[in-house]
Amino acid sequence: LFSAEKMPKFPGGYTALKRYIKKSLQVSEQAKQQKVEGTVQVQFIVEVNGSIQSPRIAKGLGYGCDEAALSLVKGMPKWIPGKHNGEEVAVYYNLPIKFSEK
Repeated sequence: LFSAEKMPKFPGGYTALKRYIKKSLQVSEQAKQQKVEGTVQVQFIVEVNGSIQSPRIAKGLGYGCDEAALSLVKGMPKWIPGKHNGEEVAVYYNLPIKFSEK
């Protein structure tokens, strides 16, 4: 499914997701040296059991940022699955991961 009545959620919600990204994102030396800024779009499926499947880069930045974003997503804890018509369903999810000097 591409969407559901109730979209999947990171455990603890959006604030917890932002905290996880800030804590876990490993920016490459190349990206730091080049002062790379921008957003990597990672697309993945949140399965009915909350696991993350098939993460891929939908829009990349290069300089090691794409690999860092993929690694971050692969290491995520299980999500709260999406629901449609009262049933848990697998849902495509797009996650923007921002890279900035701040």
